[in-house]
Amino acid sequence: QELAQLEEARQAVSVGHPVVARLIAVSGMGKSALARQFVQRVREQQPDWIVLVGRCYEQELVPYKSLDDVIDALVSELLDLPAAERVELLPPGAERLPRLFPAFRRIIARADGPPQVEELAQQRQLAFGVLKELITSLARRRPLLVWIDDLHAGDVDGARKRGNIARLLRH
Repeated sequence: QELAQLEEARQAVSVGHPVVARLIAVSGMGKSALARQFVQRVREQQPDWIVLVGRCYEQELVPYKSLDDVIDALVSELLDLPAAERVELLPPGAERLPRLFPAFRRIIARADGPPQVEELAQQRQLAFGVLKELITSLARRRPLLVWIDDLHAGDVDGARKRGNIARLLRH
């Protein structure tokens, strides 16, 4: 039944509708296995889709761990693009992204000029706005699937954004 619901969500995304799907059950019921099966099916049947997969680990101590693997996958996806297309996709303010997500240092050089003196909370808010613009641009070009396994094990910073993760990924 859950796989059928995920397939319905995939169909909606195929025609341009953003969807957030959650698998909720007690531990050990096979949610992760079901998700892996679904993600693999999408990769095989929709090779034009962008598929970003992440996972939260309870013992991991990194900022924004609910997005850490997804950001790594996003950066890898961007690195696979021709440089001109990658530059075209990066929204204004992209130089803020490496401050929050170091993986972006692989594609975004630090901006020249004086350092930003914004408060940390404002820097985070602005960087998440840039990230949303980037994800939106990608999703407009190709269907996008983001899967975050064990989101409940996310960190406090991620928990603040958890309600916003769905909004972040909607375009």
